[in-house]
Amino acid sequence: MWQRIARRRRAEQIVSLLNADLENEWYAPIPLETILALEVEWPITRPDIARYLIKIGYVKDFREAFDRWLRKYNVPLDSADISETIELVRGIGWIPVLAHAFAPYISINTVTQNVGEQIELLSRFKRKGLAWVELIYGPDTIIGDVLPLRLAIAERVGLLVTGGSDFHGGDKTSTTLPGVEMPRIYVEKFLEQVR
Repeated sequence: MWQRIARRRRAEQIVSLLNADLENEWYAPIPLETILALEVEWPITRPDIARYLIKIGYVKDFREAFDRWLRKYNVPLDSADISETIELVRGIGWIPVLAHAFAPYISINTVTQNVGEQIELLSRFKRKGLAWVELIYGPDTIIGDVLPLRLAIAERVGLLVTGGSDFHGGDKTSTTLPGVEMPRIYVEKFLEQVR
């Protein structure tokens, strides 16, 4: 319930920021009530707002909605304490995974860019019961010199590596859906753990 309330508050802040930008660009603001009414089975997210912007013709697709407006509205989400969350996840028999751990706008990169501090942070999470870290979540994570460093950090901390498409519905044109290609070694480790 607290997550739904936090998401609703966040949506209200995002709509407020968006409406200020829309008015500056001579667009009619979008009614907050309309966005809040989108909440049916799950909390409102930025993709829901993007979908509405597409519907009313302000943008042509999700990429434009995020590139033009939504990406810059990095409104923090009031969230549960990591220890409580890990305990809750373990308590219901699930495996805690830190999603998109090094994504530029969320997760540990927003806490610190220092590798030593990132290792300490992840080590603390592991001591609390974190088991996996999502490092592969799209084509951009597999290329370049960034992934080997992240894999080395996960190995040093003792976290298992997983991946995902980060798909929340709608049009995610930059990613092959509904999954992501994982190197075989991580798939085999995953299967060992879940058997």
